[in-house]
Amino acid sequence: MEGYLEDFNITQDALLELKERACNMRTGCFRLLDRTLSNVGRILAERGEDTVTVKIIEQASSMMML
Repeated sequence: MEGYLEDFNITQDALLELKERACNMRTGCFRLLDRTLSNVGRILAERGEDTVTVKIIEQASSMMML
């Protein structure tokens, strides 16, 4: 998991959130993580930022129709 995320600058809280989304036995899956990270990348690019935070993850999630 951490190897997959190594190219991102991620706060510790955001890293824990992404691990939960990927590994949660009830609601997690790799596809959800991949889609979330795609949206995170879009948000960061639009803002000219490079740090993934829990707030950014929440905004990325709200972009998806689940």
